[in-house]
Amino acid sequence: MQRETQRSQQAERVKAEIIEAAIPLFARGFDSVAVQDIAAAAGHKHSLVMYHFGTKDQLWESAAARLMQRFDQLHRDYFSKGPKPAGDPQKLKRLLLAFVLALRDLPEYGQVL
Repeated sequence: MQRETQRSQQAERVKAEIIEAAIPLFARGFDSVAVQDIAAAAGHKHSLVMYHFGTKDQLWESAAARLMQRFDQLHRDYFSKGPKPAGDPQKLKRLLLAFVLALRDLPEYGQVL
């Protein structure tokens, strides 16, 4: 059982490494990057990338999902700072400002999506 848990944790770590390596490469453009490039950047073999993700499209989806989670958290953090907006115009202004600040901090979000 412990060995199974260790393997599962190792697999999750490898998947995370691959996704993290893929994000900046996908930010340059989906068609400009090969799975071999991502594997090399992650320090893993091409076959391991394919084992975990199946296709380049599925790897992109995982990378995009990771970026969306980060972006959503940044957006929530920026929106929650400061006083509660009074009325819809103020709320809309805060939402937009939070969006711009989050995009500034995570430019890969706009580039990948």
